[in-house]
Amino acid sequence: MAKALPTGKVRQAAEFRAIPKLWYMPFSLNSAKAAMCLRLSSVNEAAERVDLGVEGQYDFECAQLNPNMTVPFLEVEDKVITDSRLIADHLFQKYPGAGDRKAISEGQKESVIAFVDTIAEWDEAVWCFTHIGEQASMANIPRYMKLHQQALLANQKGSELPLVDGMSMEDVYLKKIAGLRYFESMLGSDPGAEDYQRNNEIVYEQIWAKANELLATRQSQDFLFGAELTTADALFVPFLYRIGFVAKVNLEENFQQYPRVRQYWQQVQATKEAKCVTAYGKQFVAKVMLQACLPCKIASFKCGGRKYAALPAEMNRKIEAFIDEKRKGHLSK
Repeated sequence: MAKALPTGKVRQAAEFRAIPKLWYMPFSLNSAKAAMCLRLSSVNEAAERVDLGVEGQYDFECAQLNPNMTVPFLEVEDKVITDSRLIADHLFQKYPGAGDRKAISEGQKESVIAFVDTIAEWDEAVWCFTHIGEQASMANIPRYMKLHQQALLANQKGSELPLVDGMSMEDVYLKKIAGLRYFESMLGSDPGAEDYQRNNEIVYEQIWAKANELLATRQSQDFLFGAELTTADALFVPFLYRIGFVAKVNLEENFQQYPRVRQYWQQVQATKEAKCVTAYGKQFVAKVMLQACLPCKIASFKCGGRKYAALPAEMNRKIEAFIDEKRKGHLSK
């Protein structure tokens, strides 16, 4: 199942970086996955971390490193890894922590990877938007404001800015705008949207069932693959936390069906490793939003006081072409 929003890749870095550097937004689900994977890895103490805030990924520096402008992304060795799943894979393979090393030594490597595969199939953004509706769509208002401004600024700077993957910086921003518009269409009447959402719910249920199956084979105090946390836990903990953050009633319903997962959740929250996920709750998000004046921007836009910066006709034509390209690629998978 191809995701509606851009998925990342491994890009060639301009220079070698011996110490990993994670660029992330701590309260986002995918950032939380990468943060906990890094926390469990053997390079945890040496690694650098950069909190991008709510719009930092749209700045020129970040857009050049990661033209998808998604979070998180990791600079490591000769690579820039721009997807949480790929970050998890790299850390698991190259810098496994104690739990992963133990799981691998016990012959559980493929089982860990299989669970990570299942989690990675779930489209959290679509699930969240379908559960909280208009409230979620409003989050794109300040994104569009920033992206329109950056696209126009990139147009002004022209050749002053380097090409990224053969694209001008202007086109990088227009492609991002197209991606957001396409994502919103996948929540409505776009062909395939209903099937996509239905398949996403199936994956959601599979995650719960698989976690319960794994935990049923463990001791009561164990995590997914034993007494120590692994990469599988690093992806499952943010999953559970996001469900509770967005729709606590759904979390409780699944806990009633899978009481062993409830027990797991109670235990894992007490670990210091999980704090890099659970420390960023609604109070933290509210504080960040207020500091960035997001409620004011959204309210002003809704009342007609602020508008997106107008884009020239040629830019809008490019956006429509990028949307068509995205739709064809998505529906063919």
